Amino acid sequence: MKEIDKYILRPYKKGDEKGILSLFEKVFGYKRSMAFWKWKYQENPLGIYAYVALRDKMIVSHCAGIPVKFKLKDKIITAFQLVDFMNHPKYRGGFGRSNTFVVMANRFYAQYCGPDKISFVYGFPGERHRRLGEIMFGYRPVYPVYSLKFEQKSLPSSFLTDFRYSVIESKEIPQEVDQLWEKIKDDFSLSVIRNKSYLIHRYKNHPEVEYRFFALRKRIKKDLVGWVVTRLIDKTIYIMDLGVELSHLSSLKKLFKLFLKKDINNIIAWLPENSPYALFFENEVGFIGKKEEFFLECIPYEDDLTMEEIRKGFFYTLGDYDVY
Repeated sequence: MKEIDKYILRPYKKGDEKGILSLFEKVFGYKRSMAFWKWKYQENPLGIYAYVALRDKMIVSHCAGIPVKFKLKDKIITAFQLVDFMNHPKYRGGFGRSNTFVVMANRFYAQYCGPDKISFVYGFPGERHRRLGEIMFGYRPVYPVYSLKFEQKSLPSSFLTDFRYSVIESKEIPQEVDQLWEKIKDDFSLSVIRNKSYLIHRYKNHPEVEYRFFALRKRIKKDLVGWVVTRLIDKTIYIMDLGVELSHLSSLKKLFKLFLKKDINNIIAWLPENSPYALFFENEVGFIGKKEEFFLECIPYEDDLTMEEIRKGFFYTLGDYDVY
């Protein structure tokens, strides 16, 4: 009997979640709650896409993709953020391409991904998983993740905010977010569709993390010109997500000055290096950018989506990484 024949490989079935959470704790060393799993998978409006391997009725391998609607040029596609690729340390199941985990993951890709299925997958794997993915699954490196950090506790006196704008923290995500997305969507050639329904599921409905939503408005007319989602961890503000009209980027200065009036040490963001947002953060606010040691990786299944276009046009933020 071949080693692979000792395992059952199949798509996720209802009830697998207990075994998946047990495997997660074994592999990563900390627990995930059932509420978190349900939010991440079951409550995703686009469905559950996961694959498992079982040995003696126990789930020993798992991989999944979080489906999300993307704007690709002038059309809408469904993409995957690759998440929770894990294997029980006692059940390696063969070597090379016959390894149980590798076979399982390739079946996952074959079943769910392709030009008429999930047409783009991406992720931010650690070094070991990145190399495995490039060798075994066809991952293609886009570029190192670009992070930006503001370390000063107060802005320099020369920093002037634009009094045309006001910043309002809101517990609810305003309906105008959809109208704003329609205005700014052509600023991105490849991006998650950052509309109200996406923001509600990703941030407002999270069962364990409290995110804060800030609306950037014109002071007089009250028009929404931008929004920012943040998370606070140990006196560091993480810019999780944002959408701002490029002609109103200066409204962000008002927000940053508000942040730094509080007991905050740092502000951190992820943005594509040459995006208008990153350039504004660096040149107008004083953020310091650097290339991280880990990469954005992808697999494109669309014939008209080249790696050059991905490198030039892919827009990402910290919110595109499921760890945050």
